[in-house]
Amino acid sequence: MSEYLMWIVAGFSLTGTVLVTTRRRAGFLFWIGTNAAWVAYDIWKNALPQAALMSVYFGLAVWGWFKWKRQKYEG
Repeated sequence: MSEYLMWIVAGFSLTGTVLVTTRRRAGFLFWIGTNAAWVAYDIWKNALPQAALMSVYFGLAVWGWFKWKRQKYEG
């Protein structure tokens, strides 16, 4: 996995943050995809604590996707 590709993943990660901040549910899809990519990259780099953290973030993004499906954002 090239570092160039991971810079693109970082950009998509930030895009997900902006989308969720602006109350767009699609941001969770960005996070689901990018967190999965970060887990793979961290395992490839043998950064296992970071891979574990990104796995938790992946799970939270999935949870957020389904939670926001059932109810509207109340901010």
